[in-house]
Amino acid sequence: MTKRLSAFAAVAAFSGALIYAQGPGFGRGHGGTQVDPQQMASVRVDRMATLLSLTDSQKQQATSIFDASYKATEGQRTLLTQAQQALMAAAKAGQPASDIDKLAANVGSLIAGIRATGVKAFAAFWQILTPEQRTKLDQLCESGMCGAGSVRGGFGRGFGGPWH
Repeated sequence: MTKRLSAFAAVAAFSGALIYAQGPGFGRGHGGTQVDPQQMASVRVDRMATLLSLTDSQKQQATSIFDASYKATEGQRTLLTQAQQALMAAAKAGQPASDIDKLAANVGSLIAGIRATGVKAFAAFWQILTPEQRTKLDQLCESGMCGAGSVRGGFGRGFGGPWH
């Protein structure tokens, strides 16, 4: 059970919205240009399709799951960017620790909401996988591929910091 939960948590980053959970700069390609979320999702799903041998139907379902997850967090990601900026502005302005604590709690709450949406998307994705694909995904995560390795990079910038 712990093994499954570890894999579940590591791969929760599959969901697109967590890519944006880190605020400004996330979702940007080389040179700082905005990357099309549809294009990013397509690349990630293609990568998963290769690694997990997803069927065309599974690819379509995964794309729908992660697109919906991304869209569901658009407002939260905008608020998160604003909250992070307010937090840094408060720190630079020398505001009292109690104000910084309140602003940081707001950032944390927004990140938690985005991550919850991402984990729910992963749960939906997990349900469309065959037992063999689930085993393969668990093995990839156990071998470190869901961490800083190529799968993580292939699914989006730092899974938990996407796939949501």
